[in-house]
Amino acid sequence: MLLTFEAGSRKKGAWQEAPFLISGEAFLTLNILVLDDELDLIEILQDDLEELGHNVSCVNDPLKFSEIFNQKKFDVVFCDHRMPKKDGFQVLKELREDLESEIPFFMITGSLDISESDVIDSKGNGVIVKPFSFDDLEEILKRIEV
Repeated sequence: MLLTFEAGSRKKGAWQEAPFLISGEAFLTLNILVLDDELDLIEILQDDLEELGHNVSCVNDPLKFSEIFNQKKFDVVFCDHRMPKKDGFQVLKELREDLESEIPFFMITGSLDISESDVIDSKGNGVIVKPFSFDDLEEILKRIEV
């Protein structure tokens, strides 16, 4: 079963217009794609990223990644490392080679068997290790340039 959550589907109220301020700094609204097979993590990420003022689309089936990715212009991808059918490295390869995109890609993992250098060597941008905080997400997104 494929579940997708479109930007704003859970958020009440209007979106903030970009740029807005976080801690006194100008910050752009990003279009973010979250790919994870765990619905609980999708919900947490979507809530946190929307609270930061971003537009979030989520998908829980890695086989649908290309289809969702091609539906709109995304600025960053957060992708789980371990998923059934296709892992995060396979999704990253698909993004870089098949979809020919260089947008920032961050691998999410609860495992210590992958390192930041593994992801960077595969043309990703970094690793987010579970458990992570709201502040961790905010710091990563502050460094995204669109």
